[in-house]
Amino acid sequence: MARALWLAGGVLDDSELRRIAIKTIESAALQPTGAQRLNTANLCHGISGLLAICLRFAHEIDSEILRDQIPALTADVLAFCQPDLPFLVSDHRPDGELVGDPGFLSGTVGVGLALLAAITRTEPRWDRALLLT
Repeated sequence: MARALWLAGGVLDDSELRRIAIKTIESAALQPTGAQRLNTANLCHGISGLLAICLRFAHEIDSEILRDQIPALTADVLAFCQPDLPFLVSDHRPDGELVGDPGFLSGTVGVGLALLAAITRTEPRWDRALLLT
């Protein structure tokens, strides 16, 4: 929602929408681990998705909160990684079963891209696939 508000604020030249977007993403980033209810590493509905959105914002705005929280979010993603799993991370199916997935939205590729974006200053281009720009 924060990113949608940010993009709409840009199109509409509405600084109040953009202010709300910044406050929203900063608030989400400040939530303690576990309070976010993100119980997977993936991009689609996991901690890597929040990390990717924070990184996108961090390339566009000067937010001390986001700069400070990106290392913590990165650590949270890494905490989900398990070297003994075939694809390093697992995802929850609707029935609760954990499955390995090498893919982009719910698997290793997406998690890896988010982690790579977190350790470099290069602005990612792959996040366009998530409609973040």
